[in-house]
Amino acid sequence: MASLRKRSFTDATGNRQRCDRWTIRFRDASGVRRELPGFKDRAASETMGRRLEELAALRASGSTIPADMTRWLDGLDADIRDRLADWGLIDSETIARTRTIRDHLADFIASIERKQRNRKTVDRLKTDLTRMTAACRWTFPADIDAARLEKYLDDMTTDGRSARTRNYALVTIKQFVRWMLEENRMQADPIRRVKPLNVQLDRRRTRRALSADEQRRLIAA
Repeated sequence: MASLRKRSFTDATGNRQRCDRWTIRFRDASGVRRELPGFKDRAASETMGRRLEELAALRASGSTIPADMTRWLDGLDADIRDRLADWGLIDSETIARTRTIRDHLADFIASIERKQRNRKTVDRLKTDLTRMTAACRWTFPADIDAARLEKYLDDMTTDGRSARTRNYALVTIKQFVRWMLEENRMQADPIRRVKPLNVQLDRRRTRRALSADEQRRLIAA
């Protein structure tokens, strides 16, 4: 069972003082005793201690971390999540899920920059992905879904954008998701069902030979 204690320290005047925040002591999935900083509020620290025990039990049993636990992990400070990862309580995929889409996009663009010398291409990719993820309201990788993407693409069509432009946007987000999968930041492709449009059915300009009358008018001009 998790327990709480307050650490003591010696201040600048040589007097012993107690920390304002509680320290949470618990055992990890291997039974090793660990300590993490809690809160000034005792009740909040006790709640965190219970959650840590639940997490340790899940890891010990090999169970999947449920959605409510993932949301709780999302709210923890990054340094605490890193320590939990060092202790084997969360894995790389869990860490990836708790990082924001913005963080993953920054890493993705950095990887593209190492391969792509064309600055204009990189900047367009960054702009398009930033706009798309914001419009779909995706904050974390778990938020990425086909329904919101399809609405975004349908809105492009409604606004008069061509099928070619719509397909380019789809290829762009699929490229990002594929990179996430390759980097083990996601385990499944949530937008694989979204298909491109047939460009041949959306010819904005149909090329044809000029009629005899049009040729005469062109020469006269």
